[in-house]
Amino acid sequence: MEHHCPKCGREQPHDQLCYFCHEQERLAKAIALTDEEMKEKADNLKRHVKRLDAFEEPETYDFASLFYVHGRTDEELQRAALKAEVYGHDEIYYHAPADVRDELIRRLMASTNSNEAGQLLACVAMQGDDVSLKALVELENNPRPWRKGLYVDPSVYAWDGGFTFDKQGNRLEVAHPECFAIETGNPDEDHAIRLGQPHEGRCRHCGCQLMDIITIDGHDPRLAFLGLDGKTSISCCPNCVQFAYPVAYAKAVPNGESHPIFPYEGVEDDAENYWTDEMNDAARANRLVLSKERKPPFYGLFFDDGNTVGGFGNWIQDCEVPTCPECGQPMKLIAQIGWSTLCNDFMEGTLYISYCNNCHMAALQHQQT
Repeated sequence: MEHHCPKCGREQPHDQLCYFCHEQERLAKAIALTDEEMKEKADNLKRHVKRLDAFEEPETYDFASLFYVHGRTDEELQRAALKAEVYGHDEIYYHAPADVRDELIRRLMASTNSNEAGQLLACVAMQGDDVSLKALVELENNPRPWRKGLYVDPSVYAWDGGFTFDKQGNRLEVAHPECFAIETGNPDEDHAIRLGQPHEGRCRHCGCQLMDIITIDGHDPRLAFLGLDGKTSISCCPNCVQFAYPVAYAKAVPNGESHPIFPYEGVEDDAENYWTDEMNDAARANRLVLSKERKPPFYGLFFDDGNTVGGFGNWIQDCEVPTCPECGQPMKLIAQIGWSTLCNDFMEGTLYISYCNNCHMAALQHQQT
């Protein structure tokens, strides 16, 4: 028997709030926290920080509320996490002070265990300053024995901290620390972004109507950090982009050319189209706009369907940084969009959009559980 969410009407197998509405309520509660409530939660976190590694509640939710939603952490919490050897929540060490950074690096260099070393690599990457960069470069060029037990190099672990580096050790940014939420509003009044609008033409694989998955006005002052000189539309086939592996590309020139680049790797030319006209209408009618105020860089990590422009990606599987097909440089994440916010009836998962400002190329990657 099918039921509907009492708040948004989504079809589902139970009569309670759907996952998306439930998470929206949790987010609203986190946003509404008072300074006194946040201090109380921060004090409790310092006393029970070890519970974060086991993803226990309420500590995990409190950390997400304080750090992801409000951008609040403090050096004492970072030192408490270090003392308790908490490595699973590597974000806790984001821009940690020098003493924490130096101890993380010392433990990493002294490690003999691949699993521990992998966690510490991510923690050092989250700290992210030039000293941490130098340590990761050293380990890339002179691997320790534990490297044999890892799947990727330190330059890939650096992605967690929003950067990587080339063979000469030069820093290359792959995420924007500036972040704005995509939230419900009035698109007739705020034109900074527009999602899910029809694009001329049809997919060469499945015949689906093409879509401008997102249009970004680079002249809006809030979005100046993206470095887009004008309005930029990023186009795709909404049906086939979910099957493209490892990445689908689009040409997206500000105030100019915008089109998907076919063929999509891994997609057959006679692919079935699951994206119906009704889904197209639902996506076109969305009421999503850019938030008025800047959010913390990890705001989009609060729950799986968090939508953001800029900031860090909430990678459902693993963080993946695509390379530009024209210049070969790593591309920078500019947006993440949960499919359920565009169309209730389509599918789960998130579309991650990266961009090369030099070549005007966009990369689109779909992930789901």
